[in-house]
Amino acid sequence: MILRLWPALLLVACAPPAAAQRTVTAPTAAPADARVLERTIDIRIEPDGRAVRTERRVVEYLTDFGWETWGDPLLVHDARTQRLTVRRARTTEPDGTVQDTPEIGINELTAAGLAAAPAFAALRETVVTHVGLQPGAKAELEYVVEDTAPPAGRYQAGAVALRWAIPIEALEMRVSVPAEATLHHACVGCDLAPTVAETDGRRTYVWRAERLAAANLLESTDHLGTPHDGLDGPRIVWSTAPDWPAAVAPVVAALAAPADDRALSSQAARLVEDAPTDEQRLAALQAFVAEAIATVELPVDLPLPLPATAAEVLRRSHGTPLEKAGLLAALLRAVGLEAGTVLAAVGGTVAREVPDAAQLPQAWVVATVAGAERWLPVDRVAAPSAGGPPAALDVLRLSAPAAVTPSVEPTPGDHVADAGLTLRVAADGTAKGTVVLTLAGRHNPDAAWRAEDADPQAALGAAAAALVGGTATATRPTELSAARAAAEVQVSFELAEEARDTWTLRVGWPGEDPLPAGLYRGARETDLELGAPARRSVRCEIRLPDGWEAAIVPRNVRVAAEAGTFVQEVAVGGGKLRLTRTFELRGGRVSPAAYAGLRALRRAFVTAGAEPIVLRPAAPPVAAERR
Repeated sequence: MILRLWPALLLVACAPPAAAQRTVTAPTAAPADARVLERTIDIRIEPDGRAVRTERRVVEYLTDFGWETWGDPLLVHDARTQRLTVRRARTTEPDGTVQDTPEIGINELTAAGLAAAPAFAALRETVVTHVGLQPGAKAELEYVVEDTAPPAGRYQAGAVALRWAIPIEALEMRVSVPAEATLHHACVGCDLAPTVAETDGRRTYVWRAERLAAANLLESTDHLGTPHDGLDGPRIVWSTAPDWPAAVAPVVAALAAPADDRALSSQAARLVEDAPTDEQRLAALQAFVAEAIATVELPVDLPLPLPATAAEVLRRSHGTPLEKAGLLAALLRAVGLEAGTVLAAVGGTVAREVPDAAQLPQAWVVATVAGAERWLPVDRVAAPSAGGPPAALDVLRLSAPAAVTPSVEPTPGDHVADAGLTLRVAADGTAKGTVVLTLAGRHNPDAAWRAEDADPQAALGAAAAALVGGTATATRPTELSAARAAAEVQVSFELAEEARDTWTLRVGWPGEDPLPAGLYRGARETDLELGAPARRSVRCEIRLPDGWEAAIVPRNVRVAAEAGTFVQEVAVGGGKLRLTRTFELRGGRVSPAAYAGLRALRRAFVTAGAEPIVLRPAAPPVAAERR
């Protein structure tokens, strides 16, 4: 299979885009606690497919925080298929004294987070503890990771991210392949191109860059350099596989390997005992895999292992997302449903011309029910998504892996939270009325209800009553499914008395908040991922007692931006107040240039979108007051 060659790294993450020839370097202008003076990566692919990776880096520590944070680099490798050798680890102190790292300072451990996953004990993490570190010291590290056997499929692939937590003054990366081999490559998010030379029956590709600024960790994620959530920086990706079918053939073969059908069948039968419909079977099996099978997240830069069989994953109760997808698909097939596995990444983040399965870190299961597709995640309990995934993805269907294609583009109409309220206010400040509530797509809490074994009817009633801070007196569900939940709810409540003869009513928003929690910065340097598009709307009609008046400030508000729209409209007259609020988010990624517009939407949402309605008896005419 495609071995992802990237044991390397974890200086905390990975390094940024670049420009051409490396020369004698000068410090970057950006302040930093440490910087990489030189980083060289040399990858040699042998005729049988084995790879030898040699990396050398020199890091200068500028502050105490710098050496305390980055003075113990981590090197990862898979002991089943690779051998790690540390050739050199030494420190040059500011006065010129050179200290070699003693053997006791190089320690191999089980990779972080995998101690509870014995099936992955061979994934090793070597900690190199440099000695003699202080501000002004320079630490040199050189190591080799070599394959001990050819990879499955005899193809190699890898990626080097161009962002680290600290600046890089000079970067050189070489990939050498036999002259007859094919090397597909791309610089995702950058325009860095290699020089190519052919000598002694080999072809060598060389990328050079200098003055690579540090990643902004306030805007980044733990897995810099992988297209997991669309927030990651530029990276060089390459592969020796001729095409996508060849690249994923070992994965497809591993997922199709014979398994203990009896164990799977009996487990599947137990799980769907109380699920008479296909939709309920989908929900029951998806919830089991998401909750009962622990998700194993592999360290960055490890080879992509072949998935274990579904029976093995079921037996050990933990697995990678791909292994969990294989198990869920097998369970669904065991109860008579058609299901297949799909690899995916955030839309627009995959270099489609480079066949490397590791570019698609997400795993989904697509089941077919009554001729319609249902997309099922495996890392969380969630309602199946009808017709396509809930957000735009680049996808590779393992049943037909000819090419990476975009998923069906979701629309705000697929993820709707809508409430229609008709309320009547009494002169004593009490009120009652009807709420028609609809929750679809990402707003539908069906999966959460199933996980908590909650009563959907009672939950819908409580959600409708919460919009006005009241109590549900009667609930009539009109639809309860994995795609949509809807009900008509009778509610009663009391207005909040603000002063004598003055009451207020706050009308809440239905559904989940689609805005990311990190909307606190005035500006950004990188894209912000919003996920699936969504729409939340409230339509409220309040019938007032005779002689009462109602108002809301601001009255009419409209904010339109690249990321979406916010609209509030109010009409008063005929003894009624009509309020309409709509917040629509287009989803996907927001560029730094459009970030200000998104913040304007948020301000409207949390200010105008939360203002109360003020109700009171109309003031008597002045003449009447004098009498």
